Amino acid sequence: MEEARVHPELGAGYAEFLAADFDPLQYARRISRGDKDSSSKDTDNDQMARAMEALGKRADALDGLLQQTVIASHADLLKQVVGVKALDASLAQVEDNVREIKAYMHALRTRIRVPYQQSQAYTSQASNLHAAIRHVRATARFIQLVRRLQTQIPLGSASGAPDFALGALTLLDIERAVTGGDLEGIHIVDQGMETIVKPRRDRTIAQAEQMLESGIRLRNQGDIAGGLQILFNLGMLATAVAARVRQYVSDWESAVRGRLDPRDVSAYVRDHNSRAKSIDGSDMVGITGVVLSRIEGLVDDLLARGLELRVLERVLARKRDVLPRFDVSNFSSSLAADIGSGGGGGGSGATPSFLDLVARELNSSSSAGIRVVAFWWREALSLLAAEINSACTESSVIRQMLTNSYPRVVQLFVPKLEQLQPLDLPLLWDQMLGNFEAEYVSRAASRIEDAVTRCYPPPPPPGLMEAQERRSLVASTGGIMATGSELITAVSVVPNRKLVAGVIRSMSTELEMAKSDARLAAAVTGAASSAARTFASITETKIATVTVNPSVLNPFGVPPHPLTKSLVGLLNTADALRLGIEELGDRGFSVDSASLRALVDKNAASLLDIADRAVTEAIYQAGTSADSSSLPSLDLFDIAA
Repeated sequence: MEEARVHPELGAGYAEFLAADFDPLQYARRISRGDKDSSSKDTDNDQMARAMEALGKRADALDGLLQQTVIASHADLLKQVVGVKALDASLAQVEDNVREIKAYMHALRTRIRVPYQQSQAYTSQASNLHAAIRHVRATARFIQLVRRLQTQIPLGSASGAPDFALGALTLLDIERAVTGGDLEGIHIVDQGMETIVKPRRDRTIAQAEQMLESGIRLRNQGDIAGGLQILFNLGMLATAVAARVRQYVSDWESAVRGRLDPRDVSAYVRDHNSRAKSIDGSDMVGITGVVLSRIEGLVDDLLARGLELRVLERVLARKRDVLPRFDVSNFSSSLAADIGSGGGGGGSGATPSFLDLVARELNSSSSAGIRVVAFWWREALSLLAAEINSACTESSVIRQMLTNSYPRVVQLFVPKLEQLQPLDLPLLWDQMLGNFEAEYVSRAASRIEDAVTRCYPPPPPPGLMEAQERRSLVASTGGIMATGSELITAVSVVPNRKLVAGVIRSMSTELEMAKSDARLAAAVTGAASSAARTFASITETKIATVTVNPSVLNPFGVPPHPLTKSLVGLLNTADALRLGIEELGDRGFSVDSASLRALVDKNAASLLDIADRAVTEAIYQAGTSADSSSLPSLDLFDIAA
């Protein structure tokens, strides 16, 4: 339990009475019980009297102390009251000062607010007056421009000839005056725009489109230039011409789509042949003719549209704003810096041409620098390639036909499209003809290689007809028995001259078909040169097999040894092919025959050495001085002469 704090003047005797748990009854019982237990002989009344007397003294002392404390505290309270009154006086003075400040601030706020409100009102009035004056001026200028437009583009048959170029400039001024002056909603302006400006603007645009259309169709550069100038003065040159070029692409897409559809081609062939009336079938058509005819028609259409756009591009390249009164082209300063000469003069070099404006509009979402015809060529060729590839994907017959007829297909494209130069013609092969060319060249090379392979068929199986050939060879060689390898070589190593002629004929045929296109001719010439090198390589391998036993290679032997016949026959065959290739060179086909010439020269020199030794030996054995004309000859040795 917390002990009660006792005032120092009360002493320790009052501590018990100040305790929080003090109980008077318990105190009285304790006092009375304690007194009875003591050794004193006083009576109960005396004891109670003494206790009461002690308590009374303590109460009196406590009362005096309380009175003394009250008196001392009263003096302190009086001092504090005096301080509170002084503080109240100070607070009252402060409140008075605050009220004076508020009144001053209110007066000051009034003196500031009123002039500000007045100046704001005057400013608003001046702004409204300025806007009204501006609108009045814009309205007056609009009326003036409308009157000028009525003079430049009169309506009605009795009026004079309209000047659409100047009228277009006036229309642009009117449009800028209306949009820049915020004249929408003014009755006279709305009425003038509806009744006067709009009909003349529609007529001007229609006239520009008509001149542009007729000029492109008739390739009249004067009409094209006039239409372009009107569109330029209207401020819509780039968008209008770009939209026309894109419309060309859209029309071309419609013309190409489904043109080579295999189902449509087959239906056309069946319908046409069902109505054929010729007995010999001369008026009937096939899929190849129909497809090639349609491709030719598409190429003609492509060429016609490209020539029209080329005329348009030429006029666009020549035209430019020769009188830069104001910017009517919405041309950015960055493009002007790129195209212009960089000088500050008024020369034509500092002004972009119409073609630059249209090219920028066409290439807003693609690579810069592509002009009108190049843009058309890229888009049109992509659509045509997609149609051809789709037809080849759906029909293997059309793909096979286009591959086999590739030289004719190239002739449908290249000679005609060269009229659109300069064009990115390699794009034609990259997107469309490249696959057909590679496949055609591969097949042409395969056909030439097949002709070479037929010259050297694989040897017969071991043991086949060996006995019969041995007997015939023993009889023909005067009893000299040839080995098995020599037997096979003598029988099958020398190609037939007709087969060699077939190789030359195959090369000639492929080169003749490819000569119409330089690119294709170069590829086929490379394939023919590769076949000639293959022939030389195989022949050299065969010669190495024949000359494995040089002791029997006696060109003057009677009868000649089969290996000698084989060697001379191989050299004659290689030389015949070389001569045939050189004849192709005389016709303009540069097939490489160096490997054949090297093969013939090397082995002919070896055969001459053998012949010289044989002649020397024969002279020595004869013991005479007779010349070589008296010696036996061999017809197959003509190449060594």
